[in-house]
Amino acid sequence: MGAKVQCLVDSGCDYSIIPKSKAKKTNLSPAKIDLFAANGTKISVVGQVRVQFAVGDLSLYADFYVTEDVDECILGYDWLRRNRCWSLFDKGVLVIEEKKVKLKHRPSRANMRRIYVRETVSVPAQTQVNVPVRMPLSSLWAPASD
Repeated sequence: MGAKVQCLVDSGCDYSIIPKSKAKKTNLSPAKIDLFAANGTKISVVGQVRVQFAVGDLSLYADFYVTEDVDECILGYDWLRRNRCWSLFDKGVLVIEEKKVKLKHRPSRANMRRIYVRETVSVPAQTQVNVPVRMPLSSLWAPASD
């Protein structure tokens, strides 16, 4: 039995992706693909994994590309198309294989960011040092421009 996980449903994302932290107990298959966020940032891919899951009484699966560059699971256009999904936006419903599933709204996470130090760095007292970091994307969308 697995854990309950919420996924972002994103028809603008060509492929489904999952954070490596959520796929760490699985055997990854090699994946050779270049992925980019809508803002042009490259998304590094460490492998691919098929995940079985249930939505209500529907038994489903998704083929996810695994990355350390995002912090949430995203069901993309590949998954939506394979499962013949369509949306009733006015009702907040996603139709999956002819079954209606109520979508959950979540508040924006735009103000929360996680930053991970990539390597050990010594910072002597009374100095400034540039520290290499890795910052997972909180969104694959390009920021608004002027």
